[in-house]
Amino acid sequence: MDLQTVNDKLWWYSYIYCRALDFELNFPRNTRKGRAIYFLGCRAYEVVIHCLTAKG
Repeated sequence: MDLQTVNDKLWWYSYIYCRALDFELNFPRNTRKGRAIYFLGCRAYEVVIHCLTAKG
């Protein structure tokens, strides 16, 4: 595997991880709908991160 491929994968991993953290910290959870969207959004980010790292 060449270094450009490794660099691209690391960039995507860190980008998705930062987006997930931003979502967790800044999404409003003061209504029932907000809490549901927050819960589903966090699970969706977990799935995306898992899929990206599982393909190695």
